[in-house]
Amino acid sequence: ALREHLDETIEVEIQEHFEWFARWREQVRLAVLGSEARECLWRELRALGLYGVLRTAGPDAASDLVVKAIRRYTQDGPNS
Repeated sequence: ALREHLDETIEVEIQEHFEWFARWREQVRLAVLGSEARECLWRELRALGLYGVLRTAGPDAASDLVVKAIRRYTQDGPNS
């Protein structure tokens, strides 16, 4: 029973995280022109610990990180 509960819990968590990443990917796609520029922004988000923020602080904090990174990237460029 414990194993089933853990499997269910982990599966739900993975699905929820995937859904958040799909939303963020769409935000990045709409805000940043060019696949190379988008990949650069994703590297920055990974370096900032996006997944860790999602796991520890929740989706609101992680979404805030994405929004701020997009804003910074689109206003100042990739080298800021």
